[in-house]
Amino acid sequence: MRSILALLGFCLAALDLKAQDTSAPKLEKAWSSETTFVVTCVAFSPDGKSLAAGGREYGLILIDSASGQIRKTFPVPKTSGKEDITGVGFSADGNFLLTGGSDGAVRQWDVRSGKEVKAKVLMPFTPTSPSEEMGIVNRFEVSSDGKLCAAGFLQKIAIVKGASIEETLRLAGHPCAVTASTRAWGIHALFFSRDNSKLASGGPEGIVRVWDVKTGKQLHALQSRTQLPDRNIPVYVVSLSGDGKFLATPGDNGAVRIWDIQTGKEQPSLAGHKSQVKGLAFSSPGRHLISADQDVIKIWDHSAAKELFEAPTPDGVDCMVLSRDGGLLALGSYRKSVSVFRWTGPKTATEEKK
Repeated sequence: MRSILALLGFCLAALDLKAQDTSAPKLEKAWSSETTFVVTCVAFSPDGKSLAAGGREYGLILIDSASGQIRKTFPVPKTSGKEDITGVGFSADGNFLLTGGSDGAVRQWDVRSGKEVKAKVLMPFTPTSPSEEMGIVNRFEVSSDGKLCAAGFLQKIAIVKGASIEETLRLAGHPCAVTASTRAWGIHALFFSRDNSKLASGGPEGIVRVWDVKTGKQLHALQSRTQLPDRNIPVYVVSLSGDGKFLATPGDNGAVRIWDIQTGKEQPSLAGHKSQVKGLAFSSPGRHLISADQDVIKIWDHSAAKELFEAPTPDGVDCMVLSRDGGLLALGSYRKSVSVFRWTGPKTATEEKK
């Protein structure tokens, strides 16, 4: 009898260890820091030691990634009327910040001095509305190596060189009927592939488009959100995997949709979020995906459509980014805060090659 009980106990212990698999990826909160502005964009420096956060009324700060202490607050340019920062990123060497604003300007900043180095107002496109004519940049995205930037207007997209901040290419973007909904939102989702060959954009009409950055040719048009008779459902966030094979987009009813970029075919969707997904980031290529809504962060094995881990978001999420080595995850919130989590699990392809 004792031997049977001992065997039963051993089996239960084994099951418990399996349920608490220490090799499974996890996120552990490192810190949260309050800001004086609504945070709409975040970016890690190439070495992961610094975090830039930008947002409403020209809020722009540099934070220590390890401690959460604010290192530098950048001044509002004299040529800007406290417009919003709509995107931020670092140069390849980490010495400069690149920002885009709702005033239509792309700016380059010296990280050490905090001074503006260059500024370029993007020329407006052929206007289709007053917002387009004013050149309002709804979303600004910097590639992971800092070499390219993308500026999303109401319908069109401009490609800009990071070093010279000169425009090199204009993409057709997301042509759609201009309504009160599209005028308010425009293009708010942009993401470069790791090799800068592709750009994914989420439009106000609920479609995600994939572009060849060199030629400007559209490669795919994927219906991510449902179109309603009386209004469009915009796409706020997109993400490409490090190996360039998969695209993640938010779907309807809290779902995450996964697409094979080679074929344009949809993979099994990920269901589990109870509200709209506002953050997406791939970890190791082709395997793990991190998604976040206003309440929780989830880690998925997306190839198996399996949820692996869940953690609460401290203050909700309006923007999210994973560090280049995959070790840190940053979240920015409309509640005027920034939070950083440490990733404990398989790292990105970049780190695996080191």
